[in-house]
Amino acid sequence: MGLKEFLSAREVDYVSRDIANDPEAAARFAEVGGELVPAIAKGGSCIGGANLGRVAEFLGLAYRPRSPLAAEVLVERLGHVLETAMRLTGQFPVERLASKLPNRDRTLLALANHIVEVAAGYLVVEAGEAFDRVVAGAVPNRELERDSLATRSRSICARLAAQRPDPARQVETYFGSSDLHHVLERCTWHAAQHVRQLAFMLERFGIEPDRPLDATDLQGLPVPAAVWDDPPA
Repeated sequence: MGLKEFLSAREVDYVSRDIANDPEAAARFAEVGGELVPAIAKGGSCIGGANLGRVAEFLGLAYRPRSPLAAEVLVERLGHVLETAMRLTGQFPVERLASKLPNRDRTLLALANHIVEVAAGYLVVEAGEAFDRVVAGAVPNRELERDSLATRSRSICARLAAQRPDPARQVETYFGSSDLHHVLERCTWHAAQHVRQLAFMLERFGIEPDRPLDATDLQGLPVPAAVWDDPPA
């Protein structure tokens, strides 16, 4: 469940603003201390929307957390998400990789790099680093071309397969102290949501996605119902 669905299910009145395409909203976001989206602001305060339990507390709502997938299942799922991402990325004609996403200043190649960096970020945290805003933002130091990116993805998948994480271990994050399990789940559904967008873009170009993520792959992950928060025209 995404932030919007969480709010709607609890009949919370809110106004959704796209800071990427609305300068006024972006200025207001910075004014209340926002840094990463999704986020929610009330009065002069703003918190990230990644942790729905903290969102509920911020808004004074009752919240019963659901039972997440086991850590070993999430690690395996994240590896599968990466493999799917590279398979779908390989289907795009080279010239299409420079195409921009709908309503986003991000190319398809940049999106593929971002997906791989999300998984790499989890490994950084598993190794003992904080899940800070830089790691969570998952922006690579250098954007790799498709073949080099596939090589990096295979390396990350191999490292994931060797992981035996301690899900209860506490780690520092940009939204406060949390357990490693929460970070692992967040990275898994974050990457999965973007892989859904790769499949959407292939279909938009008239290309049938080769074994995209299906309902079984997404089962148990708190992904939004929609592929896009703001449906492309």
